Amino acid sequence: MILALIVLAVMQTGQLWLGNDSGHNFFYSLFDHSASSAGRSSQEKAVIDPETIVVGYGSNAFHLTYGKIQGSQIQQRVDAFVTEMVEEADWSTLEGVGIDALLSQKCVVYEFSFDVSLPQYLEAITEQAGNWPEMEYINYLVAVPSGGPMQKSQLYLVDGTAKQAVMTENTQTELAQQLWNAIDTYRQAHLEDLRFVSSAQSGLNIFQNNVFVPQWSQSTYPYQRLQQVKKAAEAEEMAEEAATAAAGFFATYDTPVATIDENGMYVFTGEEAIVRYGTDGMLEYYGYGESNADGQTLSTAYYVCKQFMERDATLPEAIYLSDVQLKSDGLLFCFDYYWKEMPIELSESLCTEKNISHAVEVMVEQNKVTRYRRYVVQYEADEEDWVEVDFVYAMNETISAAQETITAMDDIYLGYVEDGSGDLGLCWFVVADGTKHQVDTKRSTEQETTTESR
Repeated sequence: MILALIVLAVMQTGQLWLGNDSGHNFFYSLFDHSASSAGRSSQEKAVIDPETIVVGYGSNAFHLTYGKIQGSQIQQRVDAFVTEMVEEADWSTLEGVGIDALLSQKCVVYEFSFDVSLPQYLEAITEQAGNWPEMEYINYLVAVPSGGPMQKSQLYLVDGTAKQAVMTENTQTELAQQLWNAIDTYRQAHLEDLRFVSSAQSGLNIFQNNVFVPQWSQSTYPYQRLQQVKKAAEAEEMAEEAATAAAGFFATYDTPVATIDENGMYVFTGEEAIVRYGTDGMLEYYGYGESNADGQTLSTAYYVCKQFMERDATLPEAIYLSDVQLKSDGLLFCFDYYWKEMPIELSESLCTEKNISHAVEVMVEQNKVTRYRRYVVQYEADEEDWVEVDFVYAMNETISAAQETITAMDDIYLGYVEDGSGDLGLCWFVVADGTKHQVDTKRSTEQETTTESR
Protein backbone atom coordinates (compact mmCIF):
# COMPACT_ATOMS: atom_id res chain seq x y z
CA MET A 1 0.00 0.00 0.00
CA ILE A 2 2.84 2.41 0.86
CA LEU A 3 4.51 1.69 -2.48
CA ALA A 4 1.27 2.33 -4.40
CA LEU A 5 0.73 5.69 -2.68
CA ILE A 6 4.33 6.73 -3.34
CA VAL A 7 3.99 5.78 -7.02
CA LEU A 8 0.75 7.75 -7.37
CA ALA A 9 2.30 10.83 -5.73
CA VAL A 10 5.42 10.69 -7.88
CA MET A 11 3.45 10.14 -11.09
CA GLN A 12 1.14 13.06 -10.38
CA THR A 13 4.14 15.29 -9.63
CA GLY A 14 5.85 14.06 -12.77
CA GLN A 15 2.88 15.04 -14.94
CA LEU A 16 3.46 18.66 -14.01
CA TRP A 17 6.85 18.71 -15.71
CA LEU A 18 6.53 15.90 -18.26
CA GLY A 19 3.74 17.63 -20.12
CA ASN A 20 2.17 15.70 -23.00
CA ASP A 21 4.83 14.65 -24.12
CA SER A 22 29.99 -6.20 -33.85
CA GLY A 23 30.32 -5.61 -37.56
CA HIS A 24 29.82 -1.87 -37.63
CA ASN A 25 30.10 -1.49 -41.40
CA PHE A 26 26.69 -3.11 -41.81
CA PHE A 27 25.10 0.22 -40.79
CA TYR A 28 25.35 1.72 -44.25
CA SER A 29 24.28 -1.31 -46.25
CA LEU A 30 21.30 -2.29 -44.11
CA PHE A 31 19.98 1.01 -42.75
CA ASP A 32 20.79 3.68 -45.32
CA HIS A 33 19.26 2.39 -48.55
CA SER A 34 15.66 3.14 -47.56
CA ALA A 35 16.44 6.84 -47.13
CA SER A 36 18.62 7.16 -50.22
CA SER A 37 16.34 5.27 -52.61
CA ALA A 38 13.02 6.72 -51.48
CA GLY A 39 14.08 10.31 -50.91
CA ARG A 40 15.06 11.99 -47.67
CA SER A 41 13.39 10.56 -44.59
CA SER A 42 10.82 12.72 -42.83
CA GLN A 43 11.93 11.34 -39.46
CA GLU A 44 13.81 13.60 -37.06
CA LYS A 45 17.57 13.00 -37.06
CA ALA A 46 20.37 13.49 -34.55
CA VAL A 47 24.06 14.01 -35.26
CA ILE A 48 26.15 11.16 -33.86
CA ASP A 49 28.16 12.33 -30.85
CA PRO A 50 31.90 11.66 -30.65
CA GLU A 51 33.41 9.37 -28.06
CA THR A 52 36.24 11.82 -27.38
CA ILE A 53 36.94 15.45 -28.24
CA VAL A 54 40.55 16.46 -28.75
CA VAL A 55 41.59 20.12 -28.77
CA GLY A 56 44.86 20.69 -30.62
CA TYR A 57 47.01 23.72 -29.88
CA GLY A 58 49.73 23.06 -32.45
CA SER A 59 53.30 21.91 -31.70
CA ASN A 60 52.07 18.41 -30.79
CA ALA A 61 50.11 19.59 -27.73
CA PHE A 62 46.57 18.35 -27.15
CA HIS A 63 43.86 18.09 -24.54
CA LEU A 64 41.43 15.14 -24.63
CA THR A 65 38.09 14.68 -22.95
CA TYR A 66 35.31 12.12 -23.09
CA GLY A 67 31.72 13.10 -23.77
CA LYS A 68 30.87 16.77 -23.74
CA ILE A 69 33.24 19.62 -22.96
CA GLN A 70 31.89 21.16 -19.77
CA GLY A 71 32.16 24.84 -18.85
CA SER A 72 33.33 26.05 -22.25
CA GLN A 73 31.76 27.29 -25.48
CA ILE A 74 34.28 25.48 -27.64
CA GLN A 75 31.99 22.55 -28.53
CA GLN A 76 29.19 24.89 -29.59
CA ARG A 77 31.74 26.82 -31.67
CA VAL A 78 32.86 23.61 -33.36
CA ASP A 79 29.30 22.52 -34.16
CA ALA A 80 28.42 25.92 -35.63
CA PHE A 81 31.65 25.93 -37.66
CA VAL A 82 30.95 22.41 -38.99
CA THR A 83 27.36 23.24 -39.95
CA GLU A 84 28.46 26.30 -41.93
CA MET A 85 31.23 24.38 -43.67
CA VAL A 86 28.89 21.51 -44.63
CA GLU A 87 26.16 23.79 -45.95
CA GLU A 88 28.64 25.58 -48.22
CA ALA A 89 30.81 22.58 -49.02
CA ASP A 90 32.68 21.86 -52.21
CA TRP A 91 34.17 18.48 -51.38
CA SER A 92 37.56 17.18 -52.46
CA THR A 93 38.74 13.60 -51.92
CA LEU A 94 42.19 13.00 -50.42
CA GLU A 95 43.65 9.52 -50.89
CA GLY A 96 46.27 8.09 -48.56
CA VAL A 97 45.55 10.70 -45.87
CA GLY A 98 45.11 9.57 -42.29
CA ILE A 99 44.36 11.53 -39.16
CA ASP A 100 48.08 11.96 -38.36
CA ALA A 101 48.61 14.23 -41.38
CA LEU A 102 46.06 16.78 -40.12
CA LEU A 103 47.17 17.45 -36.55
CA SER A 104 50.00 19.94 -36.89
CA GLN A 105 47.70 22.98 -36.93
CA LYS A 106 45.39 24.42 -34.32
CA CYS A 107 42.31 22.20 -34.55
CA VAL A 108 39.52 20.29 -32.84
CA VAL A 109 39.14 16.55 -33.47
CA TYR A 110 36.01 14.47 -32.94
CA GLU A 111 36.85 10.77 -32.51
CA PHE A 112 33.96 8.35 -33.03
CA SER A 113 33.71 4.96 -31.37
CA PHE A 114 32.61 3.18 -34.54
CA ASP A 115 32.45 3.66 -38.31
CA VAL A 116 29.76 6.28 -38.96
CA SER A 117 27.82 6.38 -42.24
CA LEU A 118 28.99 9.62 -43.85
CA PRO A 119 25.74 10.34 -45.77
CA GLN A 120 23.69 9.91 -42.60
CA TYR A 121 26.08 12.05 -40.59
CA LEU A 122 25.80 14.90 -43.10
CA GLU A 123 22.02 14.53 -43.41
CA ALA A 124 21.67 15.03 -39.68
CA ILE A 125 23.74 18.23 -39.81
CA THR A 126 21.74 20.02 -42.50
CA GLU A 127 18.39 19.58 -44.24
CA GLN A 128 19.85 20.94 -47.45
CA ALA A 129 20.07 18.24 -50.11
CA GLY A 130 23.84 18.37 -50.43
CA ASN A 131 26.19 16.90 -52.99
CA TRP A 132 27.54 14.30 -50.58
CA PRO A 133 31.03 12.89 -51.18
CA GLU A 134 31.43 9.29 -52.32
CA MET A 135 33.18 8.08 -49.15
CA GLU A 136 30.98 5.76 -47.09
CA TYR A 137 32.30 5.96 -43.52
CA ILE A 138 34.14 8.26 -41.16
CA ASN A 139 35.67 7.77 -37.73
CA TYR A 140 37.22 11.24 -37.32
CA LEU A 141 36.17 14.84 -37.90
CA VAL A 142 38.88 17.52 -37.90
CA ALA A 143 37.93 21.21 -37.78
CA VAL A 144 40.79 23.58 -38.68
CA PRO A 145 39.73 27.24 -38.27
CA SER A 146 41.58 30.14 -39.85
CA GLY A 147 43.21 32.72 -37.64
CA GLY A 148 42.56 35.86 -39.64
CA PRO A 149 40.66 37.59 -42.48
CA MET A 150 40.79 35.95 -45.93
CA GLN A 151 42.63 32.91 -44.59
CA LYS A 152 41.08 29.57 -45.46
CA SER A 153 39.49 27.24 -42.94
CA GLN A 154 39.25 23.50 -43.51
CA LEU A 155 36.92 20.71 -42.47
CA TYR A 156 38.15 17.13 -42.86
CA LEU A 157 36.03 13.99 -42.55
CA VAL A 158 38.37 11.02 -42.23
CA ASP A 159 38.20 7.26 -42.62
CA GLY A 160 41.31 6.41 -40.64
CA THR A 161 41.13 2.72 -41.47
CA ALA A 162 41.10 3.24 -45.24
CA LYS A 163 43.47 6.23 -45.03
CA GLN A 164 41.01 8.35 -46.97
CA ALA A 165 39.49 11.77 -46.29
CA VAL A 166 37.18 14.34 -47.82
CA MET A 167 37.86 18.03 -47.31
CA THR A 168 36.11 21.32 -47.87
CA GLU A 169 37.44 24.83 -47.25
CA ASN A 170 36.25 28.41 -47.38
CA THR A 171 37.23 31.89 -46.25
CA GLN A 172 34.24 32.61 -44.05
CA THR A 173 35.86 34.30 -41.08
CA GLU A 174 33.34 35.01 -38.30
CA LEU A 175 32.67 31.48 -37.01
CA ALA A 176 36.23 30.41 -37.79
CA GLN A 177 37.66 33.31 -35.80
CA GLN A 178 35.33 32.52 -32.89
CA LEU A 179 36.54 28.92 -32.86
CA TRP A 180 40.18 30.02 -33.14
CA ASN A 181 39.74 32.30 -30.11
CA ALA A 182 37.85 29.60 -28.21
CA ILE A 183 40.79 27.20 -28.64
CA ASP A 184 43.16 29.82 -27.18
CA THR A 185 40.82 30.42 -24.25
CA TYR A 186 40.44 26.70 -23.67
CA ARG A 187 44.20 26.22 -23.58
CA GLN A 188 44.65 28.88 -20.91
CA ALA A 189 41.95 27.27 -18.78
CA HIS A 190 43.59 23.82 -18.94
CA LEU A 191 47.26 24.60 -18.41
CA GLU A 192 47.39 22.45 -15.26
CA ASP A 193 45.50 19.51 -16.76
CA LEU A 194 46.84 16.25 -18.12
CA ARG A 195 48.38 16.86 -21.54
CA PHE A 196 48.45 14.58 -24.56
CA VAL A 197 50.75 14.08 -27.52
CA SER A 198 50.10 12.48 -30.89
CA SER A 199 51.84 9.14 -31.26
CA ALA A 200 52.23 9.75 -35.01
CA GLN A 201 53.84 13.17 -34.54
CA SER A 202 56.05 11.80 -31.74
CA GLY A 203 57.40 8.92 -33.81
CA LEU A 204 55.79 6.25 -31.61
CA ASN A 205 55.51 3.77 -34.45
CA ILE A 206 54.57 0.91 -32.16
CA PHE A 207 50.93 1.98 -32.58
CA GLN A 208 49.05 0.89 -35.70
CA ASN A 209 47.23 4.22 -35.95
CA ASN A 210 47.53 7.56 -34.24
CA VAL A 211 46.87 7.51 -30.50
CA PHE A 212 46.65 10.53 -28.19
CA VAL A 213 48.98 9.49 -25.37
CA PRO A 214 48.65 11.04 -21.88
CA GLN A 215 51.80 12.54 -20.34
CA TRP A 216 52.79 14.66 -17.35
CA SER A 217 55.93 16.55 -16.40
CA GLN A 218 56.37 15.35 -12.80
CA SER A 219 57.40 11.89 -11.64
CA THR A 220 53.80 11.06 -10.70
CA TYR A 221 50.34 12.25 -11.77
CA PRO A 222 47.99 13.25 -8.92
CA TYR A 223 44.25 12.57 -9.22
CA GLN A 224 41.13 12.05 -7.10
CA ARG A 225 39.89 8.55 -6.43
CA LEU A 226 36.13 8.08 -6.63
CA GLN A 227 33.61 6.44 -4.37
CA GLN A 228 30.01 5.50 -4.98
CA VAL A 229 27.39 7.64 -3.30
CA LYS A 230 25.49 5.36 -0.92
CA LYS A 231 21.95 4.51 -1.92
CA ALA A 232 18.82 4.65 0.19
CA ALA A 233 18.71 1.95 2.84
CA GLU A 234 15.22 2.35 4.34
CA ALA A 235 12.37 0.59 2.54
CA GLU A 236 10.25 3.73 2.20
CA GLU A 237 13.19 5.75 0.83
CA MET A 238 14.00 2.95 -1.60
CA ALA A 239 10.39 2.83 -2.79
CA GLU A 240 10.38 6.58 -3.42
CA GLU A 241 13.72 6.33 -5.24
CA ALA A 242 12.33 3.57 -7.46
CA ALA A 243 9.11 5.46 -8.22
CA THR A 244 11.06 8.61 -9.11
CA ALA A 245 13.29 6.64 -11.45
CA ALA A 246 10.30 5.05 -13.19
CA ALA A 247 8.03 8.09 -13.43
CA GLY A 248 9.35 9.57 -16.67
CA PHE A 249 8.93 6.38 -18.68
CA PHE A 250 5.13 6.41 -18.59
CA ALA A 251 2.71 8.67 -20.46
CA THR A 252 0.64 11.13 -18.47
CA TYR A 253 -2.50 9.04 -18.99
CA ASP A 254 -0.77 5.83 -17.86
CA THR A 255 -0.48 5.24 -14.11
CA PRO A 256 1.42 1.98 -13.70
CA VAL A 257 0.66 -0.79 -11.25
CA ALA A 258 3.49 -1.05 -8.72
CA THR A 259 4.58 -4.35 -7.17
CA ILE A 260 7.63 -5.93 -5.57
CA ASP A 261 8.69 -9.30 -6.97
CA GLU A 262 10.24 -12.24 -5.14
CA ASN A 263 13.75 -10.85 -5.70
CA GLY A 264 12.95 -7.49 -4.13
CA MET A 265 12.75 -5.71 -7.50
CA TYR A 266 10.30 -2.83 -7.80
CA VAL A 267 8.16 -3.51 -10.89
CA PHE A 268 5.99 -0.84 -12.55
CA THR A 269 3.59 -2.19 -15.18
CA GLY A 270 1.81 0.21 -17.54
CA GLU A 271 -0.18 -0.06 -20.76
CA GLU A 272 2.87 0.07 -23.04
CA ALA A 273 5.88 -0.61 -20.85
CA ILE A 274 7.34 -2.34 -17.82
CA VAL A 275 10.00 -0.67 -15.65
CA ARG A 276 12.08 -2.59 -13.13
CA TYR A 277 14.26 -1.04 -10.43
CA GLY A 278 16.10 -3.03 -7.83
CA THR A 279 18.64 -3.14 -5.08
CA ASP A 280 21.04 -4.74 -7.57
CA GLY A 281 21.60 -1.27 -9.03
CA MET A 282 19.84 -1.90 -12.35
CA LEU A 283 17.11 0.21 -13.97
CA GLU A 284 15.34 -1.61 -16.80
CA TYR A 285 12.66 -0.54 -19.27
CA TYR A 286 10.85 -2.83 -21.71
CA GLY A 287 8.44 -1.28 -24.21
CA TYR A 288 5.80 -3.30 -26.01
CA GLY A 289 3.70 -0.62 -27.72
CA GLU A 290 3.47 -0.08 -31.47
CA SER A 291 6.44 1.26 -33.39
CA ASN A 292 6.62 5.00 -34.10
CA ALA A 293 7.65 4.71 -37.75
CA ASP A 294 9.46 2.69 -40.36
CA GLY A 295 12.55 3.76 -42.32
CA GLN A 296 15.00 3.59 -39.43
CA THR A 297 18.49 4.87 -40.12
CA LEU A 298 21.43 5.45 -37.81
CA SER A 299 20.60 9.15 -37.40
CA THR A 300 16.84 8.67 -36.89
CA ALA A 301 17.46 5.90 -34.35
CA TYR A 302 19.95 8.07 -32.47
CA TYR A 303 17.41 10.90 -32.31
CA VAL A 304 14.86 8.50 -30.78
CA CYS A 305 17.52 7.23 -28.38
CA LYS A 306 18.49 10.69 -27.13
CA GLN A 307 14.88 11.83 -26.76
CA PHE A 308 14.09 8.72 -24.75
CA MET A 309 17.07 9.15 -22.43
CA GLU A 310 15.76 12.58 -21.45
CA ARG A 311 12.91 10.75 -19.76
CA ASP A 312 15.32 9.19 -17.28
CA ALA A 313 15.19 11.80 -14.52
CA THR A 314 18.08 10.21 -12.60
CA LEU A 315 20.50 9.90 -15.55
CA PRO A 316 23.77 11.80 -14.92
CA GLU A 317 24.97 14.29 -17.55
CA ALA A 318 28.47 12.82 -17.62
CA ILE A 319 27.94 10.03 -20.16
CA TYR A 320 29.46 9.44 -23.58
CA LEU A 321 28.56 7.32 -26.61
CA SER A 322 31.02 4.41 -26.40
CA ASP A 323 29.66 2.02 -29.04
CA VAL A 324 26.83 1.26 -31.45
CA GLN A 325 26.06 -2.36 -32.29
CA LEU A 326 23.90 -3.77 -35.06
CA LYS A 327 21.61 -6.47 -33.67
CA SER A 328 19.01 -8.66 -35.34
CA ASP A 329 16.22 -6.58 -33.82
CA GLY A 330 17.68 -3.08 -34.27
CA LEU A 331 20.48 -0.78 -33.18
CA LEU A 332 21.95 -0.95 -29.70
CA PHE A 333 23.39 2.37 -28.50
CA CYS A 334 25.92 1.98 -25.67
CA PHE A 335 27.02 4.67 -23.25
CA ASP A 336 29.44 4.84 -20.34
CA TYR A 337 30.07 7.29 -17.52
CA TYR A 338 33.05 9.58 -17.19
CA TRP A 339 34.48 11.77 -14.45
CA LYS A 340 36.32 14.99 -15.25
CA GLU A 341 37.62 13.88 -18.65
CA MET A 342 38.38 10.30 -17.61
CA PRO A 343 36.25 7.32 -18.72
CA ILE A 344 34.74 4.93 -16.19
CA GLU A 345 34.86 1.36 -17.46
CA LEU A 346 32.88 -1.51 -15.99
CA SER A 347 35.01 -4.48 -15.02
CA GLU A 348 34.46 -7.80 -16.76
CA SER A 349 33.17 -9.36 -13.53
CA LEU A 350 30.62 -6.57 -13.02
CA CYS A 351 29.44 -6.88 -16.64
CA THR A 352 28.93 -10.60 -16.13
CA GLU A 353 27.07 -10.05 -12.87
CA LYS A 354 24.73 -7.42 -14.35
CA ASN A 355 24.51 -9.02 -17.81
CA ILE A 356 25.58 -5.79 -19.53
CA SER A 357 28.52 -4.61 -21.61
CA HIS A 358 28.22 -0.88 -20.88
CA ALA A 359 26.72 1.33 -18.18
CA VAL A 360 23.76 2.31 -20.39
CA GLU A 361 22.29 0.27 -23.24
CA VAL A 362 19.42 1.49 -25.44
CA MET A 363 17.84 -0.76 -28.07
CA VAL A 364 16.00 1.08 -30.88
CA GLU A 365 13.82 -0.94 -33.24
CA GLN A 366 11.81 0.72 -36.03
CA ASN A 367 12.44 4.13 -34.45
CA LYS A 368 11.13 3.04 -31.06
CA VAL A 369 13.01 2.21 -27.87
CA THR A 370 12.13 -1.36 -26.95
CA ARG A 371 14.73 -1.93 -24.25
CA TYR A 372 16.67 0.36 -21.90
CA ARG A 373 19.05 -0.91 -19.22
CA ARG A 374 21.25 1.21 -16.96
CA TYR A 375 23.64 0.55 -14.13
CA VAL A 376 22.41 3.16 -11.66
CA VAL A 377 25.23 4.78 -9.72
CA GLN A 378 26.48 8.17 -8.59
CA TYR A 379 30.06 9.13 -7.79
CA GLU A 380 31.82 11.63 -5.59
CA ALA A 381 35.48 12.56 -5.21
CA ASP A 382 37.43 10.66 -2.57
CA GLU A 383 41.03 10.87 -1.37
CA GLU A 384 43.95 11.93 -3.54
CA ASP A 385 46.06 9.27 -5.20
CA TRP A 386 48.89 9.13 -7.75
CA VAL A 387 49.66 7.41 -11.04
CA GLU A 388 53.21 6.19 -10.58
CA VAL A 389 53.92 4.50 -13.94
CA ASP A 390 53.81 6.03 -17.41
CA PHE A 391 52.50 4.63 -20.68
CA VAL A 392 55.84 3.09 -21.66
CA TYR A 393 55.91 1.09 -18.43
CA ALA A 394 52.29 0.00 -19.00
CA MET A 395 53.06 -1.20 -22.53
CA ASN A 396 56.15 -3.08 -21.39
CA GLU A 397 54.18 -4.81 -18.64
CA THR A 398 51.52 -5.81 -21.17
CA ILE A 399 54.12 -7.25 -23.52
CA SER A 400 55.87 -9.10 -20.69
CA ALA A 401 52.64 -10.61 -19.38
CA ALA A 402 51.31 -11.67 -22.78
CA GLN A 403 51.18 -15.41 -23.41
CA GLU A 404 51.70 -14.86 -27.14
CA THR A 405 53.87 -12.38 -29.02
CA ILE A 406 52.11 -9.04 -29.44
CA THR A 407 52.29 -7.81 -33.01
CA ALA A 408 50.44 -4.49 -32.77
CA MET A 409 49.51 -1.88 -30.18
CA ASP A 410 46.08 -0.44 -30.89
CA ASP A 411 45.45 2.03 -28.06
CA ILE A 412 46.43 3.10 -24.56
CA TYR A 413 44.60 5.34 -22.10
CA LEU A 414 43.88 6.01 -18.44
CA GLY A 415 40.47 5.31 -16.97
CA TYR A 416 38.63 4.46 -13.76
CA VAL A 417 37.68 0.83 -13.10
CA GLU A 418 34.17 0.21 -11.76
CA ASP A 419 34.03 -3.25 -10.17
CA GLY A 420 31.07 -2.68 -7.85
CA SER A 421 33.19 -2.38 -4.70
CA GLY A 422 32.38 1.30 -4.27
CA ASP A 423 36.03 2.43 -4.55
CA LEU A 424 37.39 3.49 -7.94
CA GLY A 425 40.96 4.23 -8.95
CA LEU A 426 42.72 4.89 -12.24
CA CYS A 427 44.13 2.08 -14.33
CA TRP A 428 46.07 1.85 -17.59
CA PHE A 429 44.08 0.24 -20.39
CA VAL A 430 46.30 -1.16 -23.12
CA VAL A 431 44.67 -2.53 -26.27
CA ALA A 432 47.01 -4.89 -28.11
CA ASP A 433 46.12 -7.20 -31.01
CA GLY A 434 42.46 -6.39 -30.39
CA THR A 435 42.53 -7.47 -26.72
CA LYS A 436 42.18 -5.06 -23.81
CA HIS A 437 44.63 -5.39 -20.92
CA GLN A 438 44.60 -3.60 -17.55
CA VAL A 439 47.82 -2.50 -15.89
CA ASP A 440 47.97 -1.15 -12.33
CA THR A 441 49.14 2.46 -12.01
CA LYS A 442 51.28 1.68 -8.95
CA ARG A 443 54.88 0.62 -9.32
CA SER A 444 55.55 -2.64 -7.52
CA THR A 445 57.89 -5.61 -7.63
CA GLU A 446 55.23 -7.80 -9.20
CA GLN A 447 53.15 -5.52 -11.39
CA GLU A 448 49.53 -6.59 -11.77
CA THR A 449 48.31 -7.04 -15.34
CA THR A 450 44.91 -8.46 -16.21
CA THR A 451 43.38 -9.24 -19.58
CA GLU A 452 39.77 -8.69 -20.54
CA SER A 453 38.18 -10.85 -23.21
CA ARG A 454 35.65 -8.26 -24.25
